Amino acid sequence: LLLLLPLLDLLLLEWNLHTGLTGPLPEEMSELATLEHFYASFNSLSTPPGSTQPLAGRFCKYSTTRLYSLILRANSFTGTVNMSHCEGLGLLDVQDNRFYGHLPIGITNQGLISLRATNNMFNTSIPEALWRLPQLATLEMANNALTGTLSPFMGTVNNLVNLRLGNNSLRGTIPGNVTTNSQMLLLELYDNPLLHGTLPDVSKMVGIRTLDLRNTSLSGSIPEALGTLPYLERVDISMTQMRCCRNQSQADALAAHGIHRLLPTFLRFNNRLQLFDTVRNTAGSEVDLDRSTDLLCGSVERRPLPEAAWNVLQLPVTNNAVTNQRWTIGPMYSYYKNCTCTPAFVPDTS
Repeated sequence: LLLLLPLLDLLLLEWNLHTGLTGPLPEEMSELATLEHFYASFNSLSTPPGSTQPLAGRFCKYSTTRLYSLILRANSFTGTVNMSHCEGLGLLDVQDNRFYGHLPIGITNQGLISLRATNNMFNTSIPEALWRLPQLATLEMANNALTGTLSPFMGTVNNLVNLRLGNNSLRGTIPGNVTTNSQMLLLELYDNPLLHGTLPDVSKMVGIRTLDLRNTSLSGSIPEALGTLPYLERVDISMTQMRCCRNQSQADALAAHGIHRLLPTFLRFNNRLQLFDTVRNTAGSEVDLDRSTDLLCGSVERRPLPEAAWNVLQLPVTNNAVTNQRWTIGPMYSYYKNCTCTPAFVPDTS
């Protein structure tokens, strides 16, 4: 059937109840000389018996620049994959398979915009060539077995907006130039316990929305610059070595002058809030200024509740573009000095 479609440029085989595909990709795939977009996610496609390269010889036989989209998410492929010869690739998605070995791209993929390979078994270091791809905007490699250090070149990819490297075996420090990228929206390095050092200056990350550093060995305190980022929605620094103070004695001394001294001032968002009397159906008494220590009760979401129940003023950050923020810090940050939630916060149950 494929041989009857020599001029096909789009082949859409996404899973549905009646057309779930099984078995290996046919070798005749290589004869689709004009193929530009191939979508075959959520099937049960697999590696040919006796082979460890399920995509070898299937693509880019007649043209190295024609194929642009290769989307193979959530199949049953195992083995290695190498698409560096498909120089025109812009989108490559091999998430939720069982690929291992080296990453599937190289320096020849100069037009690559997005590589999604989460939930595989890639067990290599991230090659320097990847950070030299000028168009790269999305790199999602969470839940693999990546090793090695983070390259200083990773901060030179100016178009990079989504970087997901959580749950790997990366080590070393976060290069300082990573946090100079004003375009980045998401930075996830969680569950890499061998990452250490301090968080570089984040003041230039004006576009960042999510910063997830939990379960790393990062140290230092929460930088005040985080309070100036206008679009920041979620921060998680729980289970790290980040602390408010150098030691317990310093924490005790600061707490003696006010428990609020243990967290940055920008975490005290609300000026005043008013309880709602559900019995009389009227506004009730006012609550004291909300305290920075309220964030020590695990993961909490800072957001205005419904108008009928609360009157919460806007967050006094540099730019009020964000109407809610979720911080997960953990009580060890301030040496367990306080761990209570006041009505100013909504416990995060997500």
